[in-house]
Amino acid sequence: ILDGVGDGIFGVAAVLVMADLTQGTGRFNFAQGLVATGIGLGAACSNWMTGRIVDHYGYNTGFLFLAAVAALALLTFTLAVPESLKKEDCQASHQ
Repeated sequence: ILDGVGDGIFGVAAVLVMADLTQGTGRFNFAQGLVATGIGLGAACSNWMTGRIVDHYGYNTGFLFLAAVAALALLTFTLAVPESLKKEDCQASHQ
């Protein structure tokens, strides 16, 4: 259930962020393709990499690895995506 809810939220949020970042450039479809490629590679690589980590170091280490990847993504979106910045920070980054 949570996977479906997350996918529904991410699907809408990703399109909105891409539309904002590519506004007026004519590269929306290209950006959408890049995001879809990244999602596919991430889905394949995370299963493979976490499987290798679990085989060598155990389930706790595999879980902590995926938690670290998620924390890094959260930090990146919080600090780098214009929609998550304060108005003053966003205006300063566009100048």
